[in-house]
Amino acid sequence: MKKLIKEYREEINNLLIPHMQKQLGFERPPTIVFAEDQDNAKDMFGKTAYYNPSNKEITVFITNRHPKDIMRSVAHEVIHHAQNCRGEFENSFNLGEEGYAQNNSHLRSMEEEAYLSGNMLFRDWEDNLKKQRNTNNMVNENALRAKIRKMIAEEMANHTENKPSKEHDSS
Repeated sequence: MKKLIKEYREEINNLLIPHMQKQLGFERPPTIVFAEDQDNAKDMFGKTAYYNPSNKEITVFITNRHPKDIMRSVAHEVIHHAQNCRGEFENSFNLGEEGYAQNNSHLRSMEEEAYLSGNMLFRDWEDNLKKQRNTNNMVNENALRAKIRKMIAEEMANHTENKPSKEHDSS
C-alpha cells in the first residue's frame, strides 16, 4: 500500500494539481496530506477529505479507497483551495460543522461549485490523460508493427540469398 500511495501522490502532485492550478489560476498549490485511518474507513459516514483554509492544507483519507476516488476527493478539495485563494472563506465560521452546507447559503454555493467543478475538472483531466496514453500506445504499436515488417522483410531477403540454387542433373 505504501508503494501505491507514493505513486498516487506523484500522479496527483505532478499531473492533477498542475492541471487544476492552470485551469483555476491560483498561484500556490495546497499542501496535501494522505491520511490512513482504519476507524474512519470503517465508518459508513466517515470523512473522505477536508480542506483547512487557514493553512491551505488538504487532508485526504486513503484507507481502503480506490485511487480514482482519492483523486476525485483531492479535486473537490482543490476547488475549496481556489475559493480560499479568491477570499471566499472570509467570515465563514461554521466550517466543518454538521449541516454547514445546508444552513449557510454562501457555504452551500461553495460546496455546489466544489462538487460540480471538482468532478468536471477531474473528468476532463482523466479523459485527456487516457487520450494521451492511447495515442502513445498507438504510436508504440505502429512502431512495433513497422519493426516487425522490417525484420520479416530482412529475413525473407536473407533466406532468398542463402537458398541453394537447384542444379540440373543431365545424366
